[in-house]
Amino acid sequence: MNGALEALGEPDFLNAGSYPEDNNFQERLADFHRSTLQRLLSNDATLCVLTIGDIIQRGSNADTFASDLVKGLLRNTSIMRIELREVDFDEEAFDRVLRALPMTKVQRITFGSGGVNYRQQNCYPKKICGLVNSLATLHRLELRGCNLGPSDAVYLSTLLAENTTIRCLNLIDNQVGDDGAFALSTMLKKNRTLRDLLLDSNGITQYGQHALKNSIYDDTTFESIQNSNHVLISFFIDPRKTF
Repeated sequence: MNGALEALGEPDFLNAGSYPEDNNFQERLADFHRSTLQRLLSNDATLCVLTIGDIIQRGSNADTFASDLVKGLLRNTSIMRIELREVDFDEEAFDRVLRALPMTKVQRITFGSGGVNYRQQNCYPKKICGLVNSLATLHRLELRGCNLGPSDAVYLSTLLAENTTIRCLNLIDNQVGDDGAFALSTMLKKNRTLRDLLLDSNGITQYGQHALKNSIYDDTTFESIQNSNHVLISFFIDPRKTF
């Protein structure tokens, strides 16, 4: 794969988090989106990373752009990573794009960066979670700082129990807590594909940590040893801050 991966959806004239209201800026942004979509639709072999942000933001030409995004994703054979940014998506447009993902070869999905409003609305990462078992080539799922709580961890654990594709799950800076840790530890006793489960900054106490540790190796009985996971490499990026 080409080492110089090219990302779509981030024009040079955009300052992070800045969306001026002047007409000139909006015209330039629309032109950039049209250029982006044209390259996607032409199946440009150099495009491996697709960033989808304000292109389907509420209030923009989201429906038109979503239609072209779906067409491009279905035609393109090079996109390996998709980054979903912003929070104020047009929900119908977002759903249309998500429905196209199982027909792609995407290997990595990242949902991130949004600020206060983003933390108040986590329906989008939940929808992504619902796709995990229909994405045959997905190896890495990153839902960092998505305001996911214990019930979300339970839902995701249920889906991942039998999953055989995802090798890395990044849930750093969420709120899964001990209840979420217990659910994930139960999942790990069935899942033998995950290698990295990143759970830093999730409010997990020693009780949740103990459950996670035992899911990897529990020597209480011979049966518990046999049912332990044995394959997971890491729970935390920096265990010293956790234990």
